[in-house]
Amino acid sequence: NHPKDAQGRFLKGLVLTGMLAALASTIDTQLSWGSGYWANDIYLRIINRAWLKREPQRTELVFIARLSNVVLLVLAIAVMVNLGSIQKAWYISLLFGAGTGGVLMMRWFWERTNLHSEISAIAVSLLLAPVILFTVEAEWLKLLLMSSISTVVVVTVTLLTKPTEPKVLDEFYKTTRPPGFWKLTAARLGLDAITPVSALKRGIYLAVTVSFSVYALLYGCSRLMFPLPEGSYIPGIAAVVIGLASIILWWARLKEAVRL
Repeated sequence: NHPKDAQGRFLKGLVLTGMLAALASTIDTQLSWGSGYWANDIYLRIINRAWLKREPQRTELVFIARLSNVVLLVLAIAVMVNLGSIQKAWYISLLFGAGTGGVLMMRWFWERTNLHSEISAIAVSLLLAPVILFTVEAEWLKLLLMSSISTVVVVTVTLLTKPTEPKVLDEFYKTTRPPGFWKLTAARLGLDAITPVSALKRGIYLAVTVSFSVYALLYGCSRLMFPLPEGSYIPGIAAVVIGLASIILWWARLKEAVRL
């Protein structure tokens, strides 16, 4: 055999091994996340503590976690064999994520968010996703409908149900100090009620300005490294200059936020 052929086979094997390792780590992560979610969030918090008013044994939680792994694998295989492409799988994942993404943010930024908010988001995603998948063509419209309808339902359910117990909110606030609308909790703890709102405003400003700088630099550097055929370097240079100049918009505030 030619040495170059052996070297080629070695590189192909190395790349294949790396891809299989990445796949295995992703599957392990999703199964661990899924089993923890079903055991701790759904079975422990919702089914037992909220509905049955009981405290399950640890062996029950372990059994539910293991059972959820089997169920998740079966469901994943059933979905996988009916997918035509990776892109379709990505769109389905985005669609389900759009349904629950709102409540995942709300529970950090709004103290009124409760257990029923999360349940309603999951229910809307499971019920609405199949309908949108088979009735709407445009991908952007699918995501818009799912996120909008889910957010409206979640906010409505949140306002119509009881808030989370104050002691739970107090402990969460003392531990994490989340930004946003936590006026009542902060006041109950004897802290400044304006601080979380100010932190949210500062976070939004930093997110927008830092993202602008990053995207401008990414676009500029990519245009300079990979110029278009018969294209000019001026757009790339301009984007890099704008990206570097925009750092002044957030550098001082970022240092202040880090100190806080």
